This record gives sequence, structure tokens and C-alpha cells, in this order.
Amino acid sequence: MMNSRSQTWLTDIVVYGERTLQKTTGLTSDDYVANLDLRDIVERNLLKIGELVVRLRDHDEETVSRLAGFRGLIGLRNILSHDYESLSDEEVFELIQRALPVLIADAREVLDGPSPT
Repeated sequence: MMNSRSQTWLTDIVVYGERTLQKTTGLTSDDYVANLDLRDIVERNLLKIGELVVRLRDHDEETVSRLAGFRGLIGLRNILSHDYESLSDEEVFELIQRALPVLIADAREVLDGPSPT
């Protein structure tokens, strides 16, 4: 059975991921790049998601291993935290569109489904 901290962290990943998708749905990459406030909100949410994935990795390897691409999310968190100028706004937008829905779906599946045997 998954521990309560892991459940909380997964729930937060879903919440921050959905907030990010809600803010960016229907936008083009150009729309995203042109909106500084939106980019700040999105990057803050991605940092939170990345930190939650780090916590899962450090405290519940079995659960984090069920999230596709979790290592890439940790890498993104590290880039946003320490080397943000190396990542373009267009790359962040592409990542949101491609990877975030998968992460949200995986986190929901882990939360809703039975534990692996």
C-alpha cells in the first residue's frame, strides 16, 4: 500500500499539472512566449512538480518508477533552478504539451489503481 506522503505528493503533481495545462490550453507557442506572467506561473508550477517528483524518488522508489519520464522531470527541475538560460521558452511550451499530460495520467493511474504486485 502506498504511504500517505506519496499519495499527497502525487495529488499535488496532478493539481499543479492540471493548473498548468488549464493556463496553456488553446495557446500557441508564440502566445506562451509573449506572456511573461504566464511563463512565470508555468515555470513555478514545473519547479513544484519537479520537487515533488524528487521527493517521491527519495522516499518511494516503487511509486516514482510508475511515472513515465520521471528522470526527465527531475532534469527539467534542475535546469529551471540552476541553468534556466539554457532552456528556451519554446522548449518549455513543447514539454508542457507533450510530457505533462502523460505525467498527470500516470499519477492518476497510480492514485486510482491497485498497487503493483
